[in-house]
Amino acid sequence: MARIAASLLLAGLLAAAPLAQEHGALLSPAQAVARAQERFKGELVDVELKRSKLDEPGEAAYEVKLITQDGDVIRVRIDAATGGFLEADGADLARARRPAPAGQPRARP
Repeated sequence: MARIAASLLLAGLLAAAPLAQEHGALLSPAQAVARAQERFKGELVDVELKRSKLDEPGEAAYEVKLITQDGDVIRVRIDAATGGFLEADGADLARARRPAPAGQPRARP
């Protein structure tokens, strides 16, 4: 069952790639997921390319949904052009957050 789910998710990521290019995204959906998982622990649930919010830079952002070991869903927004972290929300973000790599302090989520 897990193998089927992974295959369907991969197909979705591949299908989203041309859409990302249409909106000027330099990052692929898979790269956006990797960026989100660098910052937060969790398994991928969904990734969508969306228009940027009014207070966000650029034209588009990926919204990556992750599910934690505790079953909480975290939404992480990644700038589609730069790969920069924009925001995250969800239950218990502090617990799901990965430690910053040595020598690289991070801003709060």
